Amino acid sequence: MAGEKESLWIKPGFVIPASELHFAFARSSGPGGQNVNKTATKVRLKWWPAQSSAARAALSAVAVERLLERAEPHLTEDGSLQVVSDSFRTREANKRASCQKLAGKIRSWLRIRKKRVPTSPTKNSKVRRLDNKRRTSRLKAQRKKPDQE
Repeated sequence: MAGEKESLWIKPGFVIPASELHFAFARSSGPGGQNVNKTATKVRLKWWPAQSSAARAALSAVAVERLLERAEPHLTEDGSLQVVSDSFRTREANKRASCQKLAGKIRSWLRIRKKRVPTSPTKNSKVRRLDNKRRTSRLKAQRKKPDQE
């Protein structure tokens, strides 16, 4: 998907160039046996959405605002969005996984959410609820002793 020299495709018209993506590597705690102790396969991908020229060029101002608003809780102190992957044995596989994670997050933040339309209970559901209440009331009334009223 995206390596060190490749761009990251988000959606048609919106591609993050490789120059805006920063990869850092570390030793992984994931699977790999002794390989884990000697190779840096864990990948940390950083992207700065507020400084992204690709986002501003490809998206409308409203979409950029929506993206920044939804990404805001996930940003680090320096304003970067970080994605970490260490679930694979190889650096390349973890790079692909981190790029897929970042692209998935960005796509979900750009999606326009439908407004929930509140609905009211149907007439039959109201009738069923009231019938059930009457039935329960009669049942509890039958449990009382005759001298209590």
